[in-house]
Amino acid sequence: MRHTLLGLLAAIVASAYAVELPDPWSDCQPRTAITLLAALRAPLDAKPDDQDLLGRAIMAYVNLSLGGDPALDGACGPWLGYARELAERRARARGGEPATLADAAPELWVRLLDGDAVGTTAMLARWDTDPEQPLYRALQARATRDVRA
Repeated sequence: MRHTLLGLLAAIVASAYAVELPDPWSDCQPRTAITLLAALRAPLDAKPDDQDLLGRAIMAYVNLSLGGDPALDGACGPWLGYARELAERRARARGGEPATLADAAPELWVRLLDGDAVGTTAMLARWDTDPEQPLYRALQARATRDVRA
């Protein structure tokens, strides 16, 4: 009886977390980022070291940082601090270097906002990535400030 009840409870909890999460890369509007952060609260409580969930949360904070008021907090607002904390947590949970550019992207965005363009450019060179890939181009353009990218 007890195992059946626990199994039922686990199924209910799993279905509650199976909701479709907004994609932080599809829309940089603050409303989308805040909606995503609210939707991520319960799944991150259930799986605090999940790389995908942490990456989505980091990108939501990055989007909020990029849309910050230029007169306040270096244009990043308080969001960059939250993104830093999650990037450190994500790196600890992974326990090593990211395998692909897509895996590293959220943390690279945090490095860029922290002003580490040289380190980010060096990290971009580590992966055999198509330079025409939109993610690579966006990171490179921000790191080099080269609008041609």
